Amino acid sequence: MRILVVDDDLASRKKMERIMGSFGQCQAVESGNAAMEAFLDALNQGQPFDLVTLDIIMPGKDGIETLLDLREVERALAGPGHKRATVFMVTSKSEKDSLITCVQAGCDDYIIKPFDREVVARKLTKFGLGQPESEPEPQALPAAEDDQKVDLGHEVLRQFQRGELNLPSPPTIYTKFHQLLEREASLEEIAELLKLDVAISFQIIGVSNSPYYRGAAENKTLEQALGRLGLEATKKYVDVLATRSLYAPAGAKYREQTQTLWRQALACAHASELLAQALGLTLSQDPFTLGLLHEIGKMILLHIVADLEKGNKLGGPVSPQDLQATLSAYQGQFGAAVLHKWGFPQEYVLVARQHDQPSQTLQPDLPELMVVRAAKTLAASPALWQDVWEQVRQRLEGLGPLLE
Repeated sequence: MRILVVDDDLASRKKMERIMGSFGQCQAVESGNAAMEAFLDALNQGQPFDLVTLDIIMPGKDGIETLLDLREVERALAGPGHKRATVFMVTSKSEKDSLITCVQAGCDDYIIKPFDREVVARKLTKFGLGQPESEPEPQALPAAEDDQKVDLGHEVLRQFQRGELNLPSPPTIYTKFHQLLEREASLEEIAELLKLDVAISFQIIGVSNSPYYRGAAENKTLEQALGRLGLEATKKYVDVLATRSLYAPAGAKYREQTQTLWRQALACAHASELLAQALGLTLSQDPFTLGLLHEIGKMILLHIVADLEKGNKLGGPVSPQDLQATLSAYQGQFGAAVLHKWGFPQEYVLVARQHDQPSQTLQPDLPELMVVRAAKTLAASPALWQDVWEQVRQRLEGLGPLLE
């Protein structure tokens, strides 16, 4: 097996070269440009590389650009029957956000730093890339918890790469409702649309009669409810009710977790709105909806994992630890992908992608992101924000079906 190692960091490059050297003939280079030169030479000599490891972050031509160029060269120059090279991206945990882009660009798998020989050996075995030429591969090694997480994440990314994952579309009522808002439709027109969905109409009336909004008389009709709520509050609760359909339980096993995710989303939505008001911020996007959708990726992934588990594609049930690790690692990527597909503004995509990342990696000058991050802390620790949380509690009180 011929292997090309690409990494600008000397220590990491030497470590990978030493490990790979026991599995085949290994060449190591320090840049994307040098990788392209070596890759072209190998193709022209009729001795193409079987495996390439690419560091994602490199100066000049980074790993993703290099990967795109490698695949383009293969398409242009490789002869008939040529088996394309297997490509592993090498990344740190803080760079996981780039992995979906890597998959789309044509990588096959990834290796998380810091790596060791056992992790690399398992990756090679998974792709049928042979046994080591020197040291025998350890047998019957129990998989570490972190490696189990990587395996689950790999299966999700593999299906994404092959187009086997169907990201959901926004509910029809949601799309039509926002079209009416864009053309500044009247409350009467909005009421006629909402009447097409009996469940939403019923719950909008219920919200208007909740303790937070209740007036002197009980509302009986949708027109009365919309008149009491007003357009801004109506938009808020239509967003809630339409989004709620995406939080359908992912099977009985995950029913409780689904319920928890929904309650957290709703609490964060109210907290985001109240926090923006308390700070006197005028945001370019609605803080309520930003808070409501910021963790939609977790729900998408929960359904994906439940489907994989149901189809027996994971070799057995997923442990709570592996599930939580996978949701934490990938929810930002999948949430951003869904909101991008739905045509949401860039602020929503960035909030979904970055809300749980370390502060030093965040998109600068994005107040929407700062508000949602603070609101998430507030919603999780109401004791820290008693005054604002009391308003959130009052809003949630009496909403009943929205919380179920």
